[in-house]
Amino acid sequence: MKVYADLRHIIDDLKVSKNSNELYSNIQKYNDNINSIAADNDTSIIIEVIQNELIVVAGNVDKHIKLKFDD
Repeated sequence: MKVYADLRHIIDDLKVSKNSNELYSNIQKYNDNINSIAADNDTSIIIEVIQNELIVVAGNVDKHIKLKFDD
């Protein structure tokens, strides 16, 4: 799916967050870029964090990415 190719650099940056505060800060930092990618691909993008797992939903496809940090 093209939208995930467009999101790859953002997801890669989110995956290397050192803690949850940095992760949430990075999600906010990329918010405009994420909205732009969603508009370009005529879809919606939802990014959530639940129990050290980054969940990215674009259209009807979701990806779950395990995160490694202590808090």
